[in-house]
Amino acid sequence: MKFTEKLALIPSIVLSGINFWVRPPHRLKLTVDHDFETRRERERHELDWPPVATCDPSKGHLYPPLRCINMDLHYKYDEQEALEPCTIAINYETRRIDHTYSSAWLLDNGPGGSGEIGVAFFSLPFLVPLSPFLWLAYKYYRSMEKRLGLSCQGYALLKALKGQLDPETEALLTEALKNEWTHDQVHLHGRKE
Repeated sequence: MKFTEKLALIPSIVLSGINFWVRPPHRLKLTVDHDFETRRERERHELDWPPVATCDPSKGHLYPPLRCINMDLHYKYDEQEALEPCTIAINYETRRIDHTYSSAWLLDNGPGGSGEIGVAFFSLPFLVPLSPFLWLAYKYYRSMEKRLGLSCQGYALLKALKGQLDPETEALLTEALKNEWTHDQVHLHGRKE
């Protein structure tokens, strides 16, 4: 990689660093895929796949009772509209988000790892002068979470799905996102908000 190509990456590293330190809500354009399950069953039948295996409860792991909301994320790729399927799963028993069956990036629970450490490290020299503003933005988003009782990412998800879900599912999703945020406050941060 040439030096000029490396310099061209600086703005994206700075923006990624701001997102890393501040954790603002995602800007999502989602469409609920109401026909996902029927289309999947039809495709399974057309391909002549065996039926989904069911197991005897005494001999294996049972899937938790879930309500899955299948969606398509609209985004731009090479100046063209693209779609990416994603899912949010709600566990009926715990009334929380089931992260095993959900798209992790929707609620910002994806893998951080060395990529995020690199972004944080390399963006730091550019962000130190902006640190008072970044701190204020961080505090603003955390106070918004405290006021709403759910994470910024959860709020962005609800906002993107507004009017696309039936009232029962929307209420269940709102309750699950609030329970998830409360759980995170108690177990990750050791405090009850």
